[in-house]
Amino acid sequence: YQVTVIVTDASGQSSSATMAVSIGARMDTPIVWMLSQMGAQPVLPGTAITLQFQGGQFAGFAGCNSYQGSYTVTANPDGSNAVAITGMTNTAMSCPADIMQQEQTYLSMLSAVMAGQIQGSTLNLNSPQGMLTYHQP
Repeated sequence: YQVTVIVTDASGQSSSATMAVSIGARMDTPIVWMLSQMGAQPVLPGTAITLQFQGGQFAGFAGCNSYQGSYTVTANPDGSNAVAITGMTNTAMSCPADIMQQEQTYLSMLSAVMAGQIQGSTLNLNSPQGMLTYHQP
């Protein structure tokens, strides 16, 4: 954002200063993110996929099963983040075929995430299979 401050004294003399301010959210916050897109595919109606990062660990619900694992984030100079996901496990319960297919696709994409960026209330995670787009509920 470009921020400008203007100061005017009692005699009407004024001065101003402008500077660029960058406000960036970090991935390591207690926000529960809701998935809205997997590549070009929206989340199946009636299902919710969540993700939360905190203290090097992540956890969430993939539509049928809970999952968890570890992550590292390294800030890049352009405001994006290099992300590495490791040690992901899930509860491995069985659900209807369409939900299981969505979950399998999601977990495959999440395990391959290489970069991420938060813009406002949107989190985008990039994997070779496409982008995972989340929003704050």
